[in-house]
Amino acid sequence: MKHLDLLNEFREAMSQLATKVEAASAMKLYDIHKVSENLVLGVLRELYGWRNLRNLNATERANFPGIDLADDVAGVAVQVTATPTLEKVKTMIETFLAHQLDKKYQRVVV
Repeated sequence: MKHLDLLNEFREAMSQLATKVEAASAMKLYDIHKVSENLVLGVLRELYGWRNLRNLNATERANFPGIDLADDVAGVAVQVTATPTLEKVKTMIETFLAHQLDKKYQRVVV
């Protein structure tokens, strides 16, 4: 039962975060988006074991092109976004390819 309680608590917390991000976006406030990148980074490290996953916007340069997180060892890149539209994904892929990130990362997660 403890496992189910933890899953429910996690689901509730993620749902609350999504609501807060959506509200902040509507008000053109984006601080929570940056905080969310690091939260997602920690979750993905734990879930997938990507121990070398890092926030490129913090370690490389602000507003890294096309992706937000990356693990060079696992060959995975991650775009953390509050805009779940086809247009956003298309733009991200175009930017990813334009910067030849496909040569470094074999997998992209949005």
